[in-house]
Amino acid sequence: MKNLFSILAICMDISAYASNTDSSLFYFDKAIEEKNARRYLVASAYFEKSIKFDPSISETYLQQGYTFMAMRKTDQAIVHFAKVY
Repeated sequence: MKNLFSILAICMDISAYASNTDSSLFYFDKAIEEKNARRYLVASAYFEKSIKFDPSISETYLQQGYTFMAMRKTDQAIVHFAKVY
């Protein structure tokens, strides 16, 4: 019985992690679309949402840094670039 509860708890943790990763990638893709359309402020908001769902994806910080550079917000860009390296 303990094993059943343990397995159930692990499955719930995995599904929650997968959901966060899916949400992170969804917002990352939306941000890239907006960035390519040169709507940098909207892209920046999507990158922030992506980071909140999964802060371990370094490409999100890198792209957010490039977005801030495009908006000439170099201080914020440096902060995000530093998180990558």
